[in-house]
Amino acid sequence: MNQHTHRPTATTTAAAALWPKEGTPYRLRLNSRFVPVLHRDTANIERRANAWARPLLVAHFRSERAADAYLAQRTPFWAGMTFSHARHDRGYWAAVNAITWGVVDDAFARPEVRDDHARLDLLRHLFHQAIDGTPAPEGESAVRMAYEAVVGVAADMPPTMADRIRTTLHKAIDSSADQNRGPLLDTLTEEAYLAIRADDMWAVWIVIMTEYALAIDLGDELAHDPDLHQAAQLATDSIAYVNDLFSFNKEISMDEAFNLIWIYMRDGGLDLQSAIDKLIALQQSNEDEFVRLRDRVLAGPLGARTDIREYLSALEHIYPASPYFYSFSPRYRAHTRWDGIIPEHYIVEPIPSVFEIAKSDA
Repeated sequence: MNQHTHRPTATTTAAAALWPKEGTPYRLRLNSRFVPVLHRDTANIERRANAWARPLLVAHFRSERAADAYLAQRTPFWAGMTFSHARHDRGYWAAVNAITWGVVDDAFARPEVRDDHARLDLLRHLFHQAIDGTPAPEGESAVRMAYEAVVGVAADMPPTMADRIRTTLHKAIDSSADQNRGPLLDTLTEEAYLAIRADDMWAVWIVIMTEYALAIDLGDELAHDPDLHQAAQLATDSIAYVNDLFSFNKEISMDEAFNLIWIYMRDGGLDLQSAIDKLIALQQSNEDEFVRLRDRVLAGPLGARTDIREYLSALEHIYPASPYFYSFSPRYRAHTRWDGIIPEHYIVEPIPSVFEIAKSDA
């Protein structure tokens, strides 16, 4: 089991003082050169994944309305764009995992879990066991989801790749669980924050799943080719950048201040819009560097290999997928209406919580 990654959390005095007021307008526009592609069987995959998840979600939330509200977030649709290249039944298992790890991450954010360290540590232990292949005990539906999700993908992975998946999932569990155990966000540098965020955002898992979706294992190539490794790292970092751009509202609603935008406001004395603009510039620079390295790999010896070319193409799908998903999913927006166009203008507003729905049904 991995040594715990300490993730600071929640409201600090400094963070609360800098947070924009409800109703504050801001502009968010990303100009990616990549166009999102949706897996051709996404509608069917989403139906199947939801059918698997719904009874487990009802048991987890103890509320049918909360389960349906969670499924309305449409994480399988995100998987359909992020893993649009998925072969055979791997698209289905990617969707199952997308539903699962969102539930797991949220499970540690529940106030009754945050405030009960014994319950938090038990959940951590059970999720670690599930990842390593121990079935869930009776009554732990989220743990059962984690167990079945890992078993499903690991069945089609070489042992070394399954080890990589399990390692990053263990790190993600610890990062999510340690919300209240680490140093305050007030003390984090940008570099330290990003090192934590890659695990917290499950970003490393997403990039490894890109290989799984293609039915390839590039562990050795990623370990020995610096340009290929760095291209994958840039795609990983971009997931954290885009998440922070679109999840700021959600995190304020959940009383969290774990976001690069807040660090820019703290360290640079920036207002909200200036901090957003700085992060947008960082994301655009990331994409530019990814393209440069992609082209260099393609022009080199590895570029003659079909699996490498397919892998780099699949990494491209990561860049536009999350902005499209975040722009309409009720997981990140209070008022959603998807017309195929990513909105540019937003306001700071509360995001309804699935937990609030579950609590009202209790």
